[in-house]
Amino acid sequence: MRTVGATKIETVEAPDALADERLRRLYALWLEAHDENLKPPGRAFVDPLRLRFIIGNIMLIDVQPEPLRFHYRLAGTDVVDYLGVELTGLWLEQHPDTGRIDEIATAFTLAWRNRCAVHVTFKLPSFKQVWPCEALVLPLSPMPGEMPLLMVGQIFPKDMPRFSRRQEDETG
Repeated sequence: MRTVGATKIETVEAPDALADERLRRLYALWLEAHDENLKPPGRAFVDPLRLRFIIGNIMLIDVQPEPLRFHYRLAGTDVVDYLGVELTGLWLEQHPDTGRIDEIATAFTLAWRNRCAVHVTFKLPSFKQVWPCEALVLPLSPMPGEMPLLMVGQIFPKDMPRFSRRQEDETG
């Protein structure tokens, strides 16, 4: 286990290490999709119908190997609603929460370099409170000519306010 600030980052040894049922289910599906050589699944794994139980909490991260950089290809609607910012199209170093860039980079690098699932638990300050959050970083195997890809499932507490709902409440 690695600790960066108050964030815990560890490889997943067993599904029961994941607190949220949606992350346990995502992890199980990812394991089942490995090929006979235990290679992680490719991009086809990211099927909105298969992942409908968590699709709004999914982020897809392009991995640029040399020099190592991470690019937010897609951030799900729930991620955007809870964070209050659109990450799609940003490089990790452009992440608006600059204090978290090192811990995010550590988790992404661990998953990509070791081709393993990585569990992240962290505290997210929002709306004058600190909320416990959980994420699962999963590497996907690229086809020849494709950029490597990470899939991240990020879970927020059910009682955490969403920025979009707060804005709607204030305007409507």
